[in-house]
Order: sequence, then C-alpha cells, then structure tokens
Amino acid sequence: MRVAVLSKDPARGGAPRAMRRLIRGLRERGHRVDLLCLDHDADPAGSVGVRPMAEPGAEDAAWFFGPYIGERRTDLSNTVFTAQTVGCALAEMPVLRRYDVINIHWVAEFLSADGLAALARLGPPVVFTLHDMAPFTGGCHYSAGCEGYAAGCTPCPQLANDPLGVTGWVLERKRAGLARPNVVAASPSVWLAEAARRSRVFAGGRVHVLPNALETDLFIPTDKASAKRAFGLDPEDRVLLFGAYHAGERRKGFEHLTAMLRHMREDGRGRALLDAGRLTVATFGLAAPELSEQGVRLHDLGYIGDDRRLAAAYAAADAVVLPSLEDNQPNIMLEAMACGTPVAGFAIGGLPDVVKDRVNGRLAAPFDTAALARAVLDLVTEPAEAAACGRAARRAIEAGFTLDHQAERYEALFATMLEESGWHAEPGEGTAAGGSVAAPFRADAGFGRLYTLYRDLLAERGALEAELNRSRAELAALDRCIESALDRMRGSTARRILGRPGNGTLPSPDAPAPEKLDRLAAALLSGWWDAGAPLRLLVRAAYRLGIGRKSEGLLP
Repeated sequence: MRVAVLSKDPARGGAPRAMRRLIRGLRERGHRVDLLCLDHDADPAGSVGVRPMAEPGAEDAAWFFGPYIGERRTDLSNTVFTAQTVGCALAEMPVLRRYDVINIHWVAEFLSADGLAALARLGPPVVFTLHDMAPFTGGCHYSAGCEGYAAGCTPCPQLANDPLGVTGWVLERKRAGLARPNVVAASPSVWLAEAARRSRVFAGGRVHVLPNALETDLFIPTDKASAKRAFGLDPEDRVLLFGAYHAGERRKGFEHLTAMLRHMREDGRGRALLDAGRLTVATFGLAAPELSEQGVRLHDLGYIGDDRRLAAAYAAADAVVLPSLEDNQPNIMLEAMACGTPVAGFAIGGLPDVVKDRVNGRLAAPFDTAALARAVLDLVTEPAEAAACGRAARRAIEAGFTLDHQAERYEALFATMLEESGWHAEPGEGTAAGGSVAAPFRADAGFGRLYTLYRDLLAERGALEAELNRSRAELAALDRCIESALDRMRGSTARRILGRPGNGTLPSPDAPAPEKLDRLAAALLSGWWDAGAPLRLLVRAAYRLGIGRKSEGLLP
C-alpha cells in the first residue's frame, strides 16, 4: 500500500516520535509511506515539505487567532489550545489521489476544520491517529476534565470569553465534515477512544484502539548497577526517574510530584532512605529546581537526544514516576517498561491499559499523592518486587507493543477500509522525501468573513476608544481650570472679608466637573459678588499704589 502521512512537525515532540515509529513499522512490512509536513526543516531529508501559498487575508487571519486564543486563556489549563480555522488546503494537491490511505497525525496549526473535511471528501480512506483530543474538540488538546466536546464545546471553560464562538463553530464543522464512512480514528488508549466516541465527530463511533509501539531492540533491559555507574550514580542508591521536558505544563503533574516527595519524606521508609543519603531523583529534559526544596538529592541528566542513552537512563532507574493528570499513552511509560523498569503513576488516561498494579508497575488513585508516595516506596524499598515488576513490564511490551505489532494492526485496518470504500488510487508516484509541494493556505469558508467583520469592529472600537480618551483628556483639562478658579475664589480677599460664599456653597475638589462649573457660575452670579465690587476696586487700586501683594487670577 501507498500511505500518505500528514503531520505539522516531522520529528520534534512526543507525537512525531510515536508517528515515526508507526512509519518505520509500516515500511518494514513493505509499504510505501511518505511523510508530508509543514515544518519540513526539522527533517528535510526524511519528509516532504508543504509550502503554504497564502490567499488574501489568510495570513492576517492566522496571526489574529493566535492572540485571540492566547489572550482569553483561563487558569484551568496551560496545555496548547489551537483554533483550527486557518490551514493548508491539501485536498487540492493532485498528488494525494495517488495514495491508498491518508493517515493524519498532529496537524493543529497545519490543517483547518474545513481542510480536514475536504480530505475526507477526497475519496481514499482517512485514518486519524489520535495523539490528544484536538481532532474531536473545538480547540483544546486536553480538556482538563471538561466534557463539552460531547455537547457543543460552548462555553469553553479554557477561554474567558469567545465572542466569535470559535470552539462551537470548529466542533460543528468537524462533525459535519468528518462523520463519513471512509473516516475513522485510531486511538492508542481506551480512554481517548471513549472520549472520541462521545464527541460524535466520527460516524457511528468509528474509533479503533490501536496501541503505540517502540523499538524493542533498542529499549532493552541492561544491568542496573552498570547503568547507574554510567551516569555517575552510586549503584547502592535508589533512583527515581522523572522526565521533565514539559514540567511547566500543569497536566504533567509536577505539583503532584513535589507533593508526593513531601509524603515520602513523612513516611518512615522514605525518611530512612533520605537520612541515609540513599534516595536520588534523576531528571532528564528541563531540570526543575523546585525539586531540591523537597530535601531530596537531584541528579540532572540534562537533555537526552540519543535513544541509546535514553534507554540507559531508564535502565538506571529503580522506578519511573509518571504523575500525569491527563495523558494518552505516554512514550515514557512504554520506553521505561521496555527497559525493565516499573512505572508508578495515577490510574488515569492510557496508563491502566498497560500498567497493571502490583504486576508490572504501580497505580495510585487519581491525584492521591500520599497513595502514589506509598506505591513508589514499595518499589524502591522492595528490590525483589521491583525486579519482578520490571520483568513483567518487559514481557508486556514484547507481547503487544513492538513495531510489527502496531504496523500489522494498522495494515489490517487500512486493508478493511480500502475494501469497504472501493477506493482506487490514481496511477503515478507520490512525492519523494526531500522534495516539497505547494498548497493553498486559506481561512475556512465563512470564518474568513467573520474574522474580517470582527477585525473591522475592533478597528472601529479602537477609533471610538481613542476619541473617548481625547474627550476624557479634554474634560480633565476643563476640570483643572474650574478647580483652579474655585481655589482662587476660596482664597479671595472678598470672601475673607464678606464671608461669602460659605463653605457649603462651594463644591469639594472631588466633585464632578459639571457640578463644579454649576456652583462656580452660581457664585459668580449671586448678590455677594455685586456687593463686593467696590471692595475689589479698592483692593486693585491699592495694588496699583504698591500697597499689599498683587493677586493673580480671576478674583482679588
């Protein structure tokens, strides 16, 4: 079969990492797989670059929706959120008709809702490999517990407001465009598959559970003591490993990790390890200095870009801690288990599909950090139990998560869909890696006009706000002039001699300008002003003769 794989990025991040493993497995089974990417520069030799040819207004719309979303994010989540309203119209590239199957991966910021629908109408089987929730929501990649995607995705709790109704619009376009018999989703985890079915984006709940895979010839168990020494760790130390590439992303559970470490310190077993200096927390990726505040020894392994070194790091650990609050099927989980290292985490997302408590790892009730601390201590204080879990973990990976296992499952799905759809690819070659193809880049129909209207309204509002600010400045200047006149009236010689106007007659300095002006006019037109005229003439004459001090301003 000839398979076109679509992804924004060819190499960087967890989703491209999992995608490339599927590509390798399919190629090893004899299929031609071409990878078409927007960010071609990350792997120019191994992918086909898509060159966006912007249509009028598309780039402005694309820029607009970044700030539109970013400025409205709430504190519920800081995971990426994308408005799929602008993208490349890949369906208009003739080359895609030469493929038997289109396999779509992480395409946010690459393909829009309408662009995805056009691919579905093209004819060949379309398989979405789900790496997160974005393909079936109005914009969030992880919903932070919200199930609005099962209804209308509005109002969205991750946005403070959404005057354009982006989330509801995007979800509705996906439902209208993707609920077709030639479109299915492949989810690595049962949890994500169930969520996708509830979204009603895929017709008749056409969502299959096809687990991810990894290179079991590369991620292998090795001697733990030797692995520890290779990283400068004492073989007698108990080592916990935490992957911190995205420690700042709240759903990764970093705060729960620090809480877990506090509970470990309060537990007698953990305190004994700490007092003896035998507990080390090793981190790779972005080291988090906050961990040092928990009274544990840290060992920063830095960024690990080589898979063999990464496999050695897993092998060096006695347990890998995965405190995620939401996750699909983490690469870290599969990689650690393949290396014979048990994983401890919360029973959320795709973890229970693979990690079986007290069999090949440990699971704690969601977000119970004290329970997670006890589970981790069970592993690091009972080496025999940890070793047994590690061996069972390796067996589980070998039994169902090799590259060939995954590729065989996808191959069977592709073949079934081809037969059901009756699709026949057009003759001709695909596009060779290293090359590039052009594709129109546009805002989705209807949404481009709505964006233009909103942009014009914003411009008009800006002009009105500028005019309002000018009016406010003029009013403030007038207020200062009135207050200056009132100050001179309050301190005038005529008022001191005549005792008029009284304090109750003149306004306070914080009174509104219209009230000040009204009272100033009333005072100037009152009888006391006329009565004081001779006195004012006398005072001015005295000033001319050099007697007294000349007053400045409106009143003597």
